[in-house]
Amino acid sequence: MQRQLAKVKQSVAFLEGETELRPHIAVVLGTGLGGLADKIKAAAVIPYKKIPNFPISTDKGNHFSCPGHGCYGDKDLAHLQCCWRT
Repeated sequence: MQRQLAKVKQSVAFLEGETELRPHIAVVLGTGLGGLADKIKAAAVIPYKKIPNFPISTDKGNHFSCPGHGCYGDKDLAHLQCCWRT
């Protein structure tokens, strides 16, 4: 359990270094919801493969996006876009 927690903390530290945003909401946009991502103003787009300890997706174009203000008013929002197959 401690090993998993350490990995999560490493991933979080990396993401915090990539953007100044600190989202309070996270959404997984799987099949059928990918279009919602187009309505969110992206402040940072981070490929899955750059995130430490994050499973590599086999779908082309998958990325972690940490957008700024979008369809949720003035709330910062993080979303995982596209289908995720490992």
